[in-house]
Amino acid sequence: MIDFLINKDKKLFLFFFSLPSLKYLRFLSWFATFYSIATNIFFNLIFALLIFIKYRNNTLTINFVLVPFLTYILLKFLRLIIKRKRPFLIFPNLNIPTSNKYSLPSNHVGASFILSFTFFTFNTTLGIFSIVISIILSFMRIIQGVHFPVDTFVGFFISTLIAHIFYFT
Repeated sequence: MIDFLINKDKKLFLFFFSLPSLKYLRFLSWFATFYSIATNIFFNLIFALLIFIKYRNNTLTINFVLVPFLTYILLKFLRLIIKRKRPFLIFPNLNIPTSNKYSLPSNHVGASFILSFTFFTFNTTLGIFSIVISIILSFMRIIQGVHFPVDTFVGFFISTLIAHIFYFT
């Protein structure tokens, strides 16, 4: 059963990666990934600073600063345990340069979504905007050839689960 799912994941990746119309977006996807990561980090730092200034003595402030950080650490830890190879290591003809050899779960996607959920708890409009950026980032990571679809889904799922536990219960 697992082999069946892994094969379907590989086929879905190859479908997305080989779409002729998306080949021209590959360069833009690197820019989009950088932009979304830089934007999320910038907004998160500003957001955390404003929350800290306004709610300095509030325990919720600690939650909203620590939860994204701890989520990122968890994603990194899981990646070292699972050790799933990136697509370009499985399909050597992709020729995609990166130094990291493991892909599951996607740290970019997981971090982006947990930051989006953090924004959402304080400002619905900013949260929705950030969630849309995170969804685009998820597809861009597949189009770039650095993640399989399951990698991005697991990053999203872990962030959603953590957000549900800490923010929405």
